[in-house]
Amino acid sequence: MLHNRLDSLSIKFLPLEHNVLRGLRRYALTGAPLLVAVSGGQDSIILLYILKRLSPVLKAPVSVAHIHHGVGSARQVLYRNKAQKFVEKNARDLGLEFFTVKRKAKLPLGSEEELREYRYRELNKIREKIYKKTGVRPLLALGHHQDDQVETQMIRLIRGTGLYGLRGIEFFSKSEGRVRPLLNCSKKELVAYSKKMKLKWCEDPSNEMVDPLRNWLRHKWFQSLNKKVPGATASLARSLKLIVSEGLPSEARSKENKNGLDRRRFLELSRDEKAIHIAGYLRELKMTRYSQGQIEEICRRLDNRRVEYTFTILKHEWRVDARRILALKLE
Repeated sequence: MLHNRLDSLSIKFLPLEHNVLRGLRRYALTGAPLLVAVSGGQDSIILLYILKRLSPVLKAPVSVAHIHHGVGSARQVLYRNKAQKFVEKNARDLGLEFFTVKRKAKLPLGSEEELREYRYRELNKIREKIYKKTGVRPLLALGHHQDDQVETQMIRLIRGTGLYGLRGIEFFSKSEGRVRPLLNCSKKELVAYSKKMKLKWCEDPSNEMVDPLRNWLRHKWFQSLNKKVPGATASLARSLKLIVSEGLPSEARSKENKNGLDRRRFLELSRDEKAIHIAGYLRELKMTRYSQGQIEEICRRLDNRRVEYTFTILKHEWRVDARRILALKLE
């Protein structure tokens, strides 16, 4: 039983656990209740185990949420049922409150993006349920790690999203109520930790069906790179983080973006600066699936002297007047 193994372990934390604790302390998140999103896969099980181990120091309740995606192929449904039971058993063994949702719709969700949006929607409902019960809204803890971050950044670079695409995944997003405690941990470290702790998990068969480019990067390119240059993924992660911190506009510019863009200032920028400015605005609007070509098209449409006009691109209506550029999501 997982709970029994925990009882027998010393409170002395391992290096990976100290790494996670430092990250949470850096954002002053100790004391914040955590709702851990656990799919049953290796990364989320490791996250759950670490946060449970750290809970005496964090001094905050930890609870578990699992989202069942409902119908699908026979193989998918078999895995989803197994994973739901597996996560519930682990939560009970750890003495943690468990929340779950099973999608009841008759038609399966299609794309990876639809599955992700559904999960976040249901996880936020669970957060609200906890808030109504306790008066405190927990942070949603997610299992993304350093390798996920670098994969995302490389994909965005390849697809031409520019500097803002390098921002990748945030460790902590106050506006979304999400934290990713493993973001500074490599997959290699996580695998070593799971072996040391003799953890078990459910392998999702759909992992081999994700974005073909991400799969190629994960299973071919990064593996070859690390064989050629040991530790290259971690070095690349540090380099990309440094580039982002040195190259992004100021926080004041970021705050301006939330209320639209100052049109007069925008028209005074160089071509490259306009592209960076628009990319930043798209990121503030939580849009990540765009290309450099689409950014250039937006800049082209904005680069004129008409006083007032509108156009539609990236499922947003762009409203332009003498003072402001504002993009509104289409229903």
